[in-house]
Amino acid sequence: MEGRAERKWRVIFKIREVPESEEYMILADKIIEMRKKNGWSQEELAGKLDVSRQSVSKWESAQSIPDMKRILMMAELFHVSTDYLLKDSVEDPDGEGEVEAEPSEDRLPIKKVSMQEANALLEQRNAKSNRVGLGVMLCILSPVPLLLLGEAGTGFRIGLVMLLAAVACAVGLFVRDNLAQEPFKDYETHALDTEYDVAGFARERREKYRKTHDAMIVAGVVLCVACAMPLIFSSLQEDGALKTDGLHVAILLVMAAIGVLCLAKSSIIWDGYHILLEEGNYSRSTKLENQRNSLLASVYWGAATAVYLIWSFVTFRWESTWIIWPIAGVAYGLLAAVLRIVRKRG
Repeated sequence: MEGRAERKWRVIFKIREVPESEEYMILADKIIEMRKKNGWSQEELAGKLDVSRQSVSKWESAQSIPDMKRILMMAELFHVSTDYLLKDSVEDPDGEGEVEAEPSEDRLPIKKVSMQEANALLEQRNAKSNRVGLGVMLCILSPVPLLLLGEAGTGFRIGLVMLLAAVACAVGLFVRDNLAQEPFKDYETHALDTEYDVAGFARERREKYRKTHDAMIVAGVVLCVACAMPLIFSSLQEDGALKTDGLHVAILLVMAAIGVLCLAKSSIIWDGYHILLEEGNYSRSTKLENQRNSLLASVYWGAATAVYLIWSFVTFRWESTWIIWPIAGVAYGLLAAVLRIVRKRG
């Protein structure tokens, strides 16, 4: 009986004639996916399977594979078939059709994350939110001195110097942030193997921050929408013509800058929790897409920055050239979605 069961197990496991390491990775990814979908830590899953946490960690990093008994137990725990756990093309357990596993060369490397490292990441995201938020705010506010001091003579020269100084400070903040981000880049590109209770810690911190995050997002959106109101209501002449002046445009930019600061600061902190939990824009599928699109992203955003600076310095319409960033963001999202569809069909 034991020999027959072993032969059956080998038939089940060797579904396709592919390298054994690829089969290990398929199973490893499925265990991680289903464990996180059920909201269990490695220790919790280990307890349900009557094994050590280290065993689960080794399964998820493809250093070893569970025996047949544990495979069957996991299939029952996750409410999926053994085929779903072992095959690279199976029916989705939620009934959403066929799911194609990613090819082995696109597998994400594994990064182990301790509680201390999780704390360090969240502290880094808080510092990043201050640097990036202030940098973006300075970029938006940089034309304000030029608008208030006039477009000719000494006032223009002083305003231009202040504009360039604000942009230089913003660039310095962005460079400083990029250097500080270097030790944490793996969190956004690797599959995370978190230590026991890191996920619970991240969820708890996220829930405590949720009210602040919601309030800042609402405030940011309201300010960005309302920033045009002073310009509209204050510049309408009696004949109904719309006449803009430096003061009203400056008020618009100040309101927009504060709104963007709220949005950027809170979103960066909020993303820190998603990074640790591998949710939203930091899920494993999204990381794989970003990995494939890395070259495209570098070229695209470099070109967008060049267009913004050339357009701004040629026209000196800083109050309107900022619109390139939301447009570029939406366009990039659409382009990435199209590429993803093309890859799936290919």
